[in-house]
Amino acid sequence: LADLQERDFTCNALALPLDAAFGADWRDQIIDPFRGRADLESRQLRMLRDDVFHEDPVRLLRAARVAAELGLTVEPGTEEAIVRHASALSESSAERVRDELVRLLLVPHAAQRLEPLDRWDLLCRELPELAPGKGVTQPVFRWMRENGGGVIVNTSSTSGLIGNFGQSNYGSAKGGIWGLSNVLAIEGRNVVVARTFSKL
Repeated sequence: LADLQERDFTCNALALPLDAAFGADWRDQIIDPFRGRADLESRQLRMLRDDVFHEDPVRLLRAARVAAELGLTVEPGTEEAIVRHASALSESSAERVRDELVRLLLVPHAAQRLEPLDRWDLLCRELPELAPGKGVTQPVFRWMRENGGGVIVNTSSTSGLIGNFGQSNYGSAKGGIWGLSNVLAIEGRNVVVARTFSKL
């Protein structure tokens, strides 16, 4: 029980005795002192204690990642605590922050998963390059011509590409096929982090 009390979220504070792991009634043997199963059933992510983010600020990002991976909604009290402790994220190591962000970007529909980070004032704290792009809009289709129209690249809407971060959108044109890759945006804001054109 002491170990479970040190966890971050109620859904992570579950345990199963080894001697019950292979029994037919193993579900009845789950140790759940903080009602984590109830939160999972209601699809909510709830912090275990008020000081979980103070103890380890990387848990601020972990909340978004765990919610994304498990399809949970961060409950209001936990959201308020995340916003309250947002400034503490700068105290964490860059490597741990990077790892959480990368894992979050690997979850399907990454755009929806990044929006909470922006709402909680976490996204631009760790990716300050995004801040100048807030409020900048782009047309759904933008055409780029090179060498007097020799190459035309259809770049499509960035907000449509964010769900496939790391993949490529291709457009064919006179002079060959060109790929647009590594596009990251915040839906509704069309923030572009990186845009790479390469001939295939």
